[in-house]
Amino acid sequence: MFWRKKKSKDAELETSVYTLVTKLGVEHRKNERIVYPDKLIICNLPAFSFDGHKLLVKNISVGGCCILDPQEFLGPAVGLDVDLDLNWPDKTEKVRSRIVSRVDNRRHIQFMNLSPQRQVWLRKSMAAGARGLSLKQHIPSSDAGPNMDVVELWSSPNGDNVTLENHVHRSGKIYFREHQYVLCQGAWPVNDNGTRCSPEEFEKLLLFLANIPAPSDRLKALQVTLAILFQEGQS
Repeated sequence: MFWRKKKSKDAELETSVYTLVTKLGVEHRKNERIVYPDKLIICNLPAFSFDGHKLLVKNISVGGCCILDPQEFLGPAVGLDVDLDLNWPDKTEKVRSRIVSRVDNRRHIQFMNLSPQRQVWLRKSMAAGARGLSLKQHIPSSDAGPNMDVVELWSSPNGDNVTLENHVHRSGKIYFREHQYVLCQGAWPVNDNGTRCSPEEFEKLLLFLANIPAPSDRLKALQVTLAILFQEGQS
């Protein structure tokens, strides 16, 4: 006689979440999802709030987002509809949304009535981050041959690349959308013309870097350093 193995509580939870997501018609692979840089709202991406409480967004797509909610402003329940305030650069709009799942302090949200115009806006705002998703790390030059200034190389089929350097004055270079940016220690990136890049260019670089999969410790440190430089330059 064969006995049916009893499902664990975790497996039952996973099944119930999957069933709910399927019933709601949520298909994650249909919409590309990008990560927000830590504690930064840039590139015309929306900030989120609910009932007057600011919410921290982990990632977003045109179909929904993941919100970090350790204080449970959205409540503990799954399957509820909530009105989220999306604070765009031009105005604030309420968007009917549904909590489709939760894992610890994360709430996975489906947008129910995000307008086609805002979907177009969002896709344009996400573009720099979407390009970062395709980057992969290559073997450091020091492992492949003679010792050089370049210690890490990341590139993508799009032609974008990031080189990290062991240099007294430079931390690296970014080649993004056919433009090169030089990263000097303690300074804003410098563009092709040899001048300090604009805040808009800097924002795109930050979003691009934040979405590189499986970043190394060195790349994470660069992301933090550049984010601090950006914030100081905006204050």
